[in-house]
Amino acid sequence: MPKRIGHYTLQGVIASGGMGTVFKAVQESPRRTVAVKVMKAGVNTAAELRRFEFEAQLLGRLRHPGIAQIYEAGTHREGGCSVPFFAMEYIPNAKDIIQYARDKNLGTRERLELFAHVCEAVHHGHQKGIIHRDLKPGNILVGSGGIPRVIDFGVARATDSDMALTQHQTDVGQLVGTVQYMSPEQCEADPLDIDTRSDVYSLGIVLYELLCGRLPYDLHQVPVFEATRVIRDQVPPRPSKINPKLRGDLETIVLKALEKNRDRRYQSAAEMGQDVYRYLVGDAIAARPASSIYQLRVFARRNRGFLAAVSAVVVVLVAGVIVSSTLYFRSRNYQIQTYELEAKAQGAQNYLQDVMDSIGNMWGDTVPVSELLETFGDNIEERFAGQPEVEAEVRSRLAQSYNFLTMFRGGAEAREFTALADEHFSEALRLQRELYGEDDPRTLSLIEDTASHFGVGFDLDRAEAMRREALGIRESSEDPDVDGIMRARHELAYVLADRGKLSEAETLNKEALEHFRAQLGGDSPETCSALSLQALIRQLQGSSEEALPDRLELLETACRVSGSGSKEEEYALSDLADIYVSMGEFDKASALYQETLPLSVERLGIENWLIEDENWLIEDYTLKATAPTLVLFWESWCPYSQLRISRLNGLLAEDESNLQVIGMTSLNGDMQEDDAESFVERNDLSFPSAVYDGKVFEDLGFTGWPWAAAVHEGNIVWKGSPAEMSLAFLEGLARGGSEEF
Repeated sequence: MPKRIGHYTLQGVIASGGMGTVFKAVQESPRRTVAVKVMKAGVNTAAELRRFEFEAQLLGRLRHPGIAQIYEAGTHREGGCSVPFFAMEYIPNAKDIIQYARDKNLGTRERLELFAHVCEAVHHGHQKGIIHRDLKPGNILVGSGGIPRVIDFGVARATDSDMALTQHQTDVGQLVGTVQYMSPEQCEADPLDIDTRSDVYSLGIVLYELLCGRLPYDLHQVPVFEATRVIRDQVPPRPSKINPKLRGDLETIVLKALEKNRDRRYQSAAEMGQDVYRYLVGDAIAARPASSIYQLRVFARRNRGFLAAVSAVVVVLVAGVIVSSTLYFRSRNYQIQTYELEAKAQGAQNYLQDVMDSIGNMWGDTVPVSELLETFGDNIEERFAGQPEVEAEVRSRLAQSYNFLTMFRGGAEAREFTALADEHFSEALRLQRELYGEDDPRTLSLIEDTASHFGVGFDLDRAEAMRREALGIRESSEDPDVDGIMRARHELAYVLADRGKLSEAETLNKEALEHFRAQLGGDSPETCSALSLQALIRQLQGSSEEALPDRLELLETACRVSGSGSKEEEYALSDLADIYVSMGEFDKASALYQETLPLSVERLGIENWLIEDENWLIEDYTLKATAPTLVLFWESWCPYSQLRISRLNGLLAEDESNLQVIGMTSLNGDMQEDDAESFVERNDLSFPSAVYDGKVFEDLGFTGWPWAAAVHEGNIVWKGSPAEMSLAFLEGLARGGSEEF
């Protein structure tokens, strides 16, 4: 190992591979730890040198937090030869994604969240015209911060023809990559026949291993020619055979990525990542065969506006009918003859066909979702006469869909949708009670699910009523479940806190918190949730000082249980910063982010986005550098942006201070400028809105829309969801910038 290469002092070997050796090194100026990759001694053919140089050029084109950044490329004199090298971002305490998940004992959800970030990074490379061609766990590293980064694009090929022809040409018949993670087309060894879908297949292998704990094929002791035959021809074992909990949507996602025919595969890493996100938030995934449900999804996607946003709800509705009919064949709780089961299943299928016929008549038109739901709900009693189980299921899903629509409409329309949701929920509950009884877990589950949907839609009157009903059923049971009762009290307390009934909420939650501490321990999710609600109630009561010990305890628990850099720690930091801002202790709030978020207004470059543009929303606006500032990030296509920003606007109307508020959006994806303008008008936004390029979103570590950051004297003192803001928070932020307030 040489002592120095260029401006870098080498400290040790990190790894060695087929193309070169990676050293840990220190750069002179600026002084920082980097990784330096140097070609192996003796490996200096013209083709290999071109490939190494090409890798450096590719990485130089990439700018993404999920891809290791290259700082410099050059050559080093060794043994009379010029040996290429490049210096790149060093990832401290790096482990490959599989080992990291094992060491951290990550659950399925946490593994999926990690993997979704990888999909975003790979898609960024694809957008730049780059195919990785060697995606495997060893090239997906996770450092101590918990953020995955894709490394080593050394065998990548540019898809733009000028780069492919002039910079790098792999000979036909030469296998490039790691066999276990190769796609079927990659095994053919024709570089001209490989596109970005090859990387999608490799991502599927990584996801399979991440979820199942093993590869789909054991190729370690298999000759290369036999391994390539297995990859091309052998169907991988279904993940559910290894872990039954993976049955359903997760298995569908994995197997779609591993399709032998790339036309049936996900067509991009972004598509795969989006399906993972859909699964995580409980939406219907897009990975479906070309069936009636698939056609319905296509129909929804072709229509603009909020119809596209709720296409997943419609898919869930129709899928619920199929699931319900299937459950008849699996039911062992009822002594019903086979011919009766078949008749009921046929009734559900006929209903589905009628729905599809109705949609077929509308094809090509822009049809409001409310009209589709009205079609689904026509003559339900007649359609499912003698099939109360299926009718209850369909009504429940219709109610959920109507309740979801209330987030997109106001006034009379919202009241109409709420009434329809209430009607279907009430009838579904009546049927469930008649079928199973008041105390049956299925009835209780529907009541609590109903309460959750009304809570999400902010119909708090209905949410409170349903939570009280569920608690009453649990408390009056002949064999009461104490844990269930305490969870029900905690859930009711959340709704009561939202409604401002703080005294009753505090009493109920205190009982639940004491029970959870005694029975489950201080580190349990139930205890943490109840402690967080206790802190929130105290904040809403104007007692931020009393809430402070609770928030400190929650942060300590998050760091101990979930680790540094975890989402739990991020949420706890945000909540604690909220307290300090409310108390006017901005130095303490800012200090919480010094290591994880060393940013300022100047570094964020907010002024660069506030540009006068006759085609958009910015006119005359001057950013006041010393004024306390709230920076909102939103997207018009996001239902929660619509909901949260509207509620925040009402909160800002109560605040009489001169708090500086800036709304920022990026015109990404399908969003158009008129959509953004319409969003501003619908929510009566009085603050100026600016267009941003997305980098600030990444720098702040935001995970979804809407999101916000609070700035005091040029420094970030808080970040989180606008839903977490209170009037006390806004007053505390403004108080720091105005003695008159």
